[in-house]
Amino acid sequence: MIPYQAIFGDGRVGSWRQADPLTRRGRFEERDAAGTVGRLCDWVEASVLFLPDGVASATDVEDELLDSGSVPEEELTGISEAVLAELERRAQHLSVSQYYPFRLADDVLERLDDDWCHRIDYAFLLVASVAQNQPTLITDGSSYDEVGHLFEALAAHSYSGIFGSAARVVPVRKGLPREEDHLALRLAPILESLGLESNESLRQATMRVNDGGLDLLARFDLGDSRAGGAFVLVQCSSGLNWASKLHTPTRATWRDWVDWRGPIWRSFCVPFIFKDDRTLRDASRDGEWQLILDRSRLIRGCLRSGTIEQDLQDSLSSWVRDRLPRLLAEAS
Repeated sequence: MIPYQAIFGDGRVGSWRQADPLTRRGRFEERDAAGTVGRLCDWVEASVLFLPDGVASATDVEDELLDSGSVPEEELTGISEAVLAELERRAQHLSVSQYYPFRLADDVLERLDDDWCHRIDYAFLLVASVAQNQPTLITDGSSYDEVGHLFEALAAHSYSGIFGSAARVVPVRKGLPREEDHLALRLAPILESLGLESNESLRQATMRVNDGGLDLLARFDLGDSRAGGAFVLVQCSSGLNWASKLHTPTRATWRDWVDWRGPIWRSFCVPFIFKDDRTLRDASRDGEWQLILDRSRLIRGCLRSGTIEQDLQDSLSSWVRDRLPRLLAEAS
């Protein structure tokens, strides 16, 4: 197993039974959508995906938690059962057509493929999710922005599969470098390519506006650029501060900024897997019932979209490989 401290530090898991995360108004109190058990599952999956043995049992999990001093002995069975139940839920969501890169049987999780590079989409999203507990994994050997750019590129590939050939997905931030040019000027070529124009309110926006929270823009292809088309505004959040971005991009703001001439919807994507339907529903409601894509849905989109282009595969593989020495240090 990967050492518990390599991901979670010296903290204990004694408070794993979480209180109701919702207030009366349906907003997160702790904004812990992955949940303690979900994070433990990421730890188990990473151990199985990246270590040579490619297998971990419930006993392995309990031994590591006990040896690390992270869990009181009397709570081991309950935690182990909760982790296995969550892994089973993930397997049910993703096992069809080998969406899930593992097999769970008889309390043992086993890797299906000998080389994690063959499932680079899942490997990257898993490490990005683990890095939310260990931020040094994000900045180790690269800038903080690198994981964000890679996540957006993989998300664009996934959204293309989810929306199908009837949609065109355009990465927005790639065309918006951090420089002194006004957002309206940087956004103009992207809008023009989609048959759109900005409004005067965007041209009058302050220079402090960087990208307005818009990472990807999807337009459904109806055969022409006439009025009545449909668009999706996408926010990609790979960092620990994902909850603060749930309300972005603001539809009202972008409705003022661009002459869409048709309906616009919002979508939000993260690299982790939501721990249950209630927290997923809450995240969607926070964003006006926006479309939510977590790791399980992003993986489905990637497989529907087909082979990831080679340059992106290479970049994702390099990012993951650079983090394995720290992640796997002193692994048993």
